[in-house]
Amino acid sequence: MVLRQELEAIAAARGATLHYLLGPSDGPYDPLAPRALRDLLPDLPEHDVYLCGPPGMARAAAALEKAGVPASRIHSEQFTF
Repeated sequence: MVLRQELEAIAAARGATLHYLLGPSDGPYDPLAPRALRDLLPDLPEHDVYLCGPPGMARAAAALEKAGVPASRIHSEQFTF
């Protein structure tokens, strides 16, 4: 994962927790399913969520909203390869 060490250093300095969701969303387990997100972090709607990735990350933002995260707490940045 690109910049993993830097992200983990920033998170550690700020007392934050990182959760990496890896794998295909069309497989038997969809890490972006609202229930999977709530299982990972039951109080998810109370947190700010930061997304960074290719344009397909818009699907992740929609999944977060379906999991109860207010749009004002979802922060995203997109890039292409």
